[in-house]
Amino acid sequence: ADGDKKRIQSILQETWESADDWFY
Repeated sequence: ADGDKKRIQSILQETWESADDWFY
């Protein structure tokens, strides 16, 4: 569903934004 796709995109965006904390 489109709603799920947008939800996943927002989650992935938050994940990548905090990736620096994990790897550095």
